[in-house]
Amino acid sequence: MNVEYHVRVNTSLIATKFLLMWYVPFRGSDESINSYFKGSFLELVDTLKEINPEITSVIDCAPGNNLISAPKIQKDLVTTYAYEITQQIVCDIVDDMFFVLIDECGDVAGFINDLSLALQKHDQDLLNALSLVNATKQELQEMRNDGWEELISNVIEICNKHDIDVSDMDVSYVQGKKPRRYAITSSVFNLNHYKHDYLFSILDLQLHKLNARFDEENTEILQCVSCLSPSSSFAAFDVKKLLRIVELYPNDFFRYAGSGGVTSTSELC
Repeated sequence: MNVEYHVRVNTSLIATKFLLMWYVPFRGSDESINSYFKGSFLELVDTLKEINPEITSVIDCAPGNNLISAPKIQKDLVTTYAYEITQQIVCDIVDDMFFVLIDECGDVAGFINDLSLALQKHDQDLLNALSLVNATKQELQEMRNDGWEELISNVIEICNKHDIDVSDMDVSYVQGKKPRRYAITSSVFNLNHYKHDYLFSILDLQLHKLNARFDEENTEILQCVSCLSPSSSFAAFDVKKLLRIVELYPNDFFRYAGSGGVTSTSELC
């Protein structure tokens, strides 16, 4: 592989890894050269070009059919990452106790799946959606704070029931099932490996995503906008929330001399 080709492949791999990590769509509606937004993948490649002059010179001088950025190439890179992750998971599952632990952690996926299905309902009102988000955050946080003991107790019970070896939490973690003298021994104890590297990592990732998408500012905006819901004859209408929207977006409103004393949407008609 020549140096120029390696640079192009590596650049596309970096862009792919970043977009997959943050669940960002790759494609854009207009990917032409003069487009203001060509899609996240191509825009990220352009950003990498701005940061690194070597990338700029290599990509700009490459033939049009060898840029390693075509839609089919993007799909192939995603497939490659999925394969590598699957292989790593398969390697880890040789540890039977790890397999049971992952199965018991299904509650985390259940929380997120229930929330996702609820938010996709077309008749979902904003206030109910926000309450679901907050409830999911609370469940995940409670599981992180107090869920380990119950989880490991269930795992040990299942392992004993099915004659699966239970790892001693107070010894160093050993990768795989090789005899201890031949295995790769870690400086990390089993307790830290299972509790922090797996359970806490999963929970922290989900909490980070929820907090990033539903931070304090976004939540306040959604709560204010919910007062404009026409459900139940505008039962959620709240003048204070409406005024707060005006404070947040002053340029989107104009003064109307005859609007004094309005307390409900029906009075605006």
